[in-house]
Amino acid sequence: MIITCATIIQQDKKTLVVQESKIAAKGKWNLPGGRVYGSESLRECAKREVLEETGLEVKVGRYVGVFQRVKTDEEKRNLLVHVFEGSILGGKISVSDEHPAVEYKTLSEIDELEKDQKMRSEYIALAIRAHASGSAPDVIVF
Repeated sequence: MIITCATIIQQDKKTLVVQESKIAAKGKWNLPGGRVYGSESLRECAKREVLEETGLEVKVGRYVGVFQRVKTDEEKRNLLVHVFEGSILGGKISVSDEHPAVEYKTLSEIDELEKDQKMRSEYIALAIRAHASGSAPDVIVF
């Protein structure tokens, strides 16, 4: 099982997303996030990943929910994504070779990207909607 964290950062009703450059997801958009390493907590992971992928320092806030995907490809991976909300404390948005674009997008723009299969995963819009509702859902399988 792979355990990851992602963070929803919003400004002016838009959500911060990063564009991937990895071969498996090249050009697709995602929430800032990634794998939990060693003995770090979920919140530490969320904070580290936002800084690495966006250049922003954040306060990790409310837990939004956990989203699970069981991949049926050759790897047969079981992926858990723990999603938090975050608020910006400092830093400046920056891009990198791994994330060549960091942008704020509206939910309708994210829905359109998902429709065009340009989002890394379908959990992203689900997580943003769960965040907007203010209640943490049960485990959502996607």
